[in-house]
Amino acid sequence: MNSLAFLALTITVTISFLNMNYLPRAELMFSGLGLYLLKIKAPVENFLQRSHKLEIIIKNLKIILNPNIFL
Repeated sequence: MNSLAFLALTITVTISFLNMNYLPRAELMFSGLGLYLLKIKAPVENFLQRSHKLEIIIKNLKIILNPNIFL
């Protein structure tokens, strides 16, 4: 269940980066599911560490996918 929660959280963060203006209902559903499962299975520190690592991975992917960012 912990990997399912992390997957839901990953989908939520991805959707929110693609859709900065508003939160669709699917994202709210995934974020609710992810936070609920993480609250059951993982402590808060683990959740914060994972979300921070995910943030760094997404920033690196944005730099790799957009090489013109430094021009």
